[in-house]
Amino acid sequence: MRPFPASPTWKIIDRLGDITAIPEDWSIHLFSIQIGFFDMLYGGAFNLVRVWYRDTPSLFMNGAIFLQVRAPFWIGIQVRPFTRRFLQCGLGWKGNGRLAVLLRIQTDESAAAGMDGANFGQADYMNDGNK
Repeated sequence: MRPFPASPTWKIIDRLGDITAIPEDWSIHLFSIQIGFFDMLYGGAFNLVRVWYRDTPSLFMNGAIFLQVRAPFWIGIQVRPFTRRFLQCGLGWKGNGRLAVLLRIQTDESAAAGMDGANFGQADYMNDGNK
């Protein structure tokens, strides 16, 4: 069960999400670009750019700017203006196969708390890792 309020509007939106969902296997990671982050693999040194073509464990990673593109269609962008708050926006089918229109401002703390339980392994501030 998803943690939506019991209002009729949220039930309709959730049902539309079920109807438009695709199998998770169909959501294929094409590439991600992370700009401006502290690379924890190299002692926390500041790294300017990382591009990778393997799947990431999250729709967003923790750089100052992060872009992810998936097929059949997902574009996700995160902008973090060197603070603990960041803007995430995205459009398309997420990695779980659900269609989404995403626009939110979050903090490191709210991202780690999750919607229906803690997200363990969340990186904070601009340290390399999942957001």
